[in-house]
Amino acid sequence: GNPKPMTANTRIIGASSHEPDKLLTEGKLREDFYYRLNVVTIHLPSLRDRIEDLPILIETLATEQAQLLGGDPVRFSEAAIALMQAYSWAGNIRELRNLVERLYILSPNVEIDIHEVKPHHTIDVAGLPRGLYVVEVVWDGHRVREKLIVQ
Repeated sequence: GNPKPMTANTRIIGASSHEPDKLLTEGKLREDFYYRLNVVTIHLPSLRDRIEDLPILIETLATEQAQLLGGDPVRFSEAAIALMQAYSWAGNIRELRNLVERLYILSPNVEIDIHEVKPHHTIDVAGLPRGLYVVEVVWDGHRVREKLIVQ
C-alpha cells in the first residue's frame, strides 16, 4: 500500500429489516450515527406487500441467471407464478432469488411448472426402507404432491 492518505468520494447504502427511527427512540441506535447516515431514506415494502411485482421480478431474476450461467432463461407457467404469489416470502427478494436460481440450475425444463416450485423443506430419508413414497407437502396453504424414491 501507499503510505500517503488518499481522498475518496463515497456513499454508504445500508438496508435494515428494523425501523431505524424505532431503534433510535429505544436507545439501540446511536443518534449521531443515525443522523450521519440518514441522508436519503427509501422505504421499500416487503415482497409479500407487493405480490403484483412478482411476475416481472421472476422474469428479471431468471434472465440474470441465464446471463450469469450462459444459458437461455427459463419461463414460469401461470400456475407456478400463481403458487408463488400465494406464498408469504418471509425472506423477501433473497428468498425469491434463491428459489429462481435453484429452479434454473435443477430443472431440465424450459418452462417451470407448479410441480417444480417446491417448498424449502428437506426430507430426512435416513431409516426409511427402500421404495417409492408419495409426499404431500402443504406450502402456505397449497398442497403439493411429490414422489420420493428412496434407494
